[in-house]
Amino acid sequence: MKRGRAILIAAAMCSLVSVSAIAAGNGQDGDQDKKVEKDIVIEFGEPQPHAIPNGPASHIVKPDEAFVSEGGTVTFNVNGTGHGIAIYPVSRNTNRDDIAQDLCQGGPTLCNDLAGTQNVAYHIIDGQHHLIIETDTGENQPSIDDPFHRYLSTSGTDPEDQPQTPSELLTGSASTLTPGNRVQIRFTKPGRYLVVCQNRGHLLNDWMFGFVNVVGSDGEQK
Repeated sequence: MKRGRAILIAAAMCSLVSVSAIAAGNGQDGDQDKKVEKDIVIEFGEPQPHAIPNGPASHIVKPDEAFVSEGGTVTFNVNGTGHGIAIYPVSRNTNRDDIAQDLCQGGPTLCNDLAGTQNVAYHIIDGQHHLIIETDTGENQPSIDDPFHRYLSTSGTDPEDQPQTPSELLTGSASTLTPGNRVQIRFTKPGRYLVVCQNRGHLLNDWMFGFVNVVGSDGEQK
């Protein structure tokens, strides 16, 4: 099990919320489509019906490399069960491999609930070797939530260094984001953000994460 990386972290809510972000990327979906729009939709989990509903193959963020303009919104369509959304700022050079190498290795055969690989402590680090997410064991931390590095999450509170995000808009927990929920977040600053599922098995075993890149009004990725 590799240990890894971290910096500031962000997360989701079931209402319109202000948050920051930037653009950059090397995602599973690639850089081929970098069209920057004011408002975008991301599928959080494979849209149903799926061959194996809520199985490892459906634990995806699609697209896993998204671009939105500064001040625009991202709407997450929640598909499948047991999800929670957390968003963490990362360095602009962070790519998918940087995050994946700090998660369970070996695919569903080796990384699964029966093997208990989701219950081990992990350190997730970005492209600048900053610690992004530091998990405890599954026994001590049932869902992924690093309150020292994130902005906000569906199961956490708003850090003091992000007063622009109204904490009263944060609702629910990792277990209350049910299929059909739509979580909308407004990104108010350029930046690059890591979006993860707070379900330990979904993120650590199945690699359920993606990136949101927010491009400034001057077209720069700051």
